[in-house]
Amino acid sequence: MQVVQVDTGSSDLFFNSFNAPACEPTGPDSCRGGTFDSSNSTSFAIVDASPAFNNTYADGSTVVGPFGRDAIGIGNVLIQDVQFGVAEEVNSTTGYATGLMGLGYSINEVTRHRYPNIPDVLVDAGVINSRLYSVYLNDEGRSTHIML
Repeated sequence: MQVVQVDTGSSDLFFNSFNAPACEPTGPDSCRGGTFDSSNSTSFAIVDASPAFNNTYADGSTVVGPFGRDAIGIGNVLIQDVQFGVAEEVNSTTGYATGLMGLGYSINEVTRHRYPNIPDVLVDAGVINSRLYSVYLNDEGRSTHIML
């Protein structure tokens, strides 16, 4: 299971690679959201080799790696053939690294070849009716819910 940050300012989905040097198993620099190991998947395929996924975020964090394609699950929904970045090099300015799910328009993807990102994939799969979304932030001390 992967935990990712939802980001309205970017468009790519990425997971941290299990062998990224920044993803120590424990300690302050661990990848707190988990890591992705492509060898544990029978359906993972490289779409574009490293450094195709190469991004610098507003906080100064950087990620580099390949783009891959695999099935992903969101809650109880399994979606086939989703493209995402695999961050093999991670430089997090927050002190720890987590993956990220960008909800922005595909025009902001870091690749020169456009692909359907998560909102588009969910629409294409019939999971949601529109790529519009809202974010509901509950009272402090309660869980946060994200509605896609």
